[in-house]
Amino acid sequence: TWFQPGMGACGVKSGKNDMVVAISAQIYDNGKHCHERMRVQYKSKTIEVTVLDECPSCDATHIDLGQAAFEKLADKNLGLIPVTWEFI
Repeated sequence: TWFQPGMGACGVKSGKNDMVVAISAQIYDNGKHCHERMRVQYKSKTIEVTVLDECPSCDATHIDLGQAAFEKLADKNLGLIPVTWEFI
């Protein structure tokens, strides 16, 4: 899914054009991964994003992309897309 960035759980404000991601509470682990970079892939497209927020409603391995990041991969109207991701 995607979200409108703002003040994230990592204490940094981001805007709608920033390539950011929110990770599940389990992975967020009290900010352990704040400011880390992730590679996210959907079909043949790959982007890099920065962890700046927590997604309390996300399943353990799911992520929530900022709007700009999501739109690099797919139309935001899709809402939910199956991605693969890794910390880099």
